Amino acid sequence: MVDPTRHPRPAVPPGEPASPAGLRAPLPRDRRSTRRRLVQRGAAVGLAGAMAPAALRDWPGSAHQPSAPTVVTSLRVTPSPVEGREIAVQAEGERFEMEILDVRVGSVEAEGYRTVTLATSRGDVECRHYPAPNATRAALWVPGAIGGWHTPAGDLYPRLSREFLAEDVTSLQVLYRQAAMLGECILDLLAGLAYLEGEGVEAVSFTGHSFGGAVVIQAGAASPLTRTVVTLATQGYGADAVTRLPDDASILLVHGTADQILPPASSERVYARAHEPKRLMLYPGANHNLDQVAAEVHDLVHDWILQALTDPAGTATPTG
Repeated sequence: MVDPTRHPRPAVPPGEPASPAGLRAPLPRDRRSTRRRLVQRGAAVGLAGAMAPAALRDWPGSAHQPSAPTVVTSLRVTPSPVEGREIAVQAEGERFEMEILDVRVGSVEAEGYRTVTLATSRGDVECRHYPAPNATRAALWVPGAIGGWHTPAGDLYPRLSREFLAEDVTSLQVLYRQAAMLGECILDLLAGLAYLEGEGVEAVSFTGHSFGGAVVIQAGAASPLTRTVVTLATQGYGADAVTRLPDDASILLVHGTADQILPPASSERVYARAHEPKRLMLYPGANHNLDQVAAEVHDLVHDWILQALTDPAGTATPTG
């Protein structure tokens, strides 16, 4: 295991665009509000064809090197006296919206989660919610561009979700409606966050694998509830919002040196832009899915997230 956080990182390549901004006031804590509006404006972000190059970054053999997009450049929050708050994200070009119309919650399954369906104006967002009664802290998890319930490092997501219940931390896995479409996937994750806010959550962590690393960085930059972001073998495309994470939010970047889909340099460049507290962990010989070091990744991510949700300043000290 290599911990390069005490060594200088490579300089940010010249010509890459500045990071977008993102600040968002929390939604009201009414526990069963079923109508919330998420409005995102962007340069065709998440539309068919516009984000196809980003999807290619998650597949073996891709040589496509698109320029990093500016997904979010500013955020406006307007209180709504009837339905809560209206969230408007201003970028360039086209405007698109998501409104949560209904929330359907199932019973708890044997695996420890209950299904949650967020019926929205753009289609249903399916989630797996591991409920911790009266929890005010939460962990959110998303996969890479292949979508589904895929989890890196073995069964990392469901395993940590179950373990966190004993720490009074609730978890939510979010299923993309349109996997690999960056703007749409960010909306899906923000919809999941809105649901948790309605459940009384006040502090969150975001974890994403590969393409999902860009998704969680963008979502983390858009929410003042963010305490930490964890990326596993992240892509660099779309991750420029790392400079706009809340001042007290940390970031942990994990990558394998034998990753043949996205090189470790992707995480190194994101690390170079991030503010403290931050940490970069490189695992020699580990592939894109980090299966060879699943146990080590489990322990690292477990301790990092719990520390960040309890005492964010504590994540500044390397643990390995």
